Amino acid sequence: MAYKFAASVIASQVKNIYTQVSRGGRITYVAAITPVTLRGSRINKATLHNYAFIRNLSLNIGDEVVIKKAGDVIPQICVNDNCPQKTINFLTHFASKIGLDIKGVSQKIIEKLYRHNLLRQPTDFYRLEDKKKALLKLAGFEKKTVENILNSVENSKKKSLANLLTALGIPLLSSVKAKKLTNFYPNLAFFLCGIQNGEKKIHGHLNLIDFVNLRSLYFQNSNLNSIDVSSCPNLTTLYLNNNALTSLDLSNNLLLEIVDIRRNSIRADLNIFSHLTNLRELQISEDYCYLSSNSRRNTFSGSLSNLRNCQFLKELLITNQALIDGRLEELPSRRLKKFYCRGTVFFTELEQFAFRRIESLEEENGRLATNLKEGETKVEEDLKVIKGLLEVMREQKENLQTQKKLEVAESKLVIEQKIVKRAREDLVQAKQQIEQLKRELLLKKTSTFSK
Repeated sequence: MAYKFAASVIASQVKNIYTQVSRGGRITYVAAITPVTLRGSRINKATLHNYAFIRNLSLNIGDEVVIKKAGDVIPQICVNDNCPQKTINFLTHFASKIGLDIKGVSQKIIEKLYRHNLLRQPTDFYRLEDKKKALLKLAGFEKKTVENILNSVENSKKKSLANLLTALGIPLLSSVKAKKLTNFYPNLAFFLCGIQNGEKKIHGHLNLIDFVNLRSLYFQNSNLNSIDVSSCPNLTTLYLNNNALTSLDLSNNLLLEIVDIRRNSIRADLNIFSHLTNLRELQISEDYCYLSSNSRRNTFSGSLSNLRNCQFLKELLITNQALIDGRLEELPSRRLKKFYCRGTVFFTELEQFAFRRIESLEEENGRLATNLKEGETKVEEDLKVIKGLLEVMREQKENLQTQKKLEVAESKLVIEQKIVKRAREDLVQAKQQIEQLKRELLLKKTSTFSK
């Protein structure tokens, strides 16, 4: 067994960066540093290899660096995690507006606190209360200034999880990504649990009592079996797709507009949505073609009439229709644009209702046609009588009484002609309605078979 000693290191500062060219034409970057002695050698320069190495280190002239000997021979620059300026810049970002917004704590104040060993890491902000006497001894730190700083530190505890994640300066995690991340981890406890468990699913109960102003909640693909959203009255969007929920109480969430609770194990009545008058989209169960044998499925019962108060509902997805009493006239909203269902019984009822409606219209049309035919026959007979009377009355023009009868008969003829015209128009309209209903039924049958 062989043991290798750790490389010797020493701190220094970059004075300049220049290049050197080998005889083969290869360019190498070199850092000129403040001379230091390391393991008996006087070192005033160190290799930087290539530009990518400089870029990855974010190395600049004037930076403090750590020098080590690679193989105890060649001087190299490595990352100095204890670089004061790096620490000050990190603490400034932590307290900035995009971070935890600790008002009144500028970079100059942070530099002074760092020099007096009062601030070295983010947690030290929250220990300043215990160091109040030391703060008051610093030049420029009057009592009011110190109180304002301590109050700002205390208020920063109320900032969102997204602000905290941004303040920590995690590589590749921008403020926008941090905000999106909190849609899946609504509090710090769940976030830490997700980190510790890796790909394991979060399970248990989720209490949102500290999120009174929450408007949107996205919590999917976990083993969450219960959730309390009663403390979030401003909630408008709720995505709880693919969890392990067995029940859901929305009685205090009157502003909900979008609800997606597919792929859970909820057993409930449709009346749990009856008070959601602002509801626009409701998806309570997945289409069977997307479900595997081990997929979770909700089971809802009750009548679609429970959704009548949802007058703004535009999209409705319900696929376990066996336990739902659904009739066409009970669809909740005239605004409904998308309605998906897969229940055979439900479709049979819709089809039967449509056929009954068509049969009723056909019977009504038959009666109208019969009445029209009888009316035409009667009008023709009346016309013959009127024509005969007109002939007689024309022969008796000198007779005033006959002349008046003639005028009355002519008026009656005009009225009868109008009646005949209107009856013919009604017949044409009735025939058009029958053809339209037949086309709609054909389209519904085609849509049903395609699904």
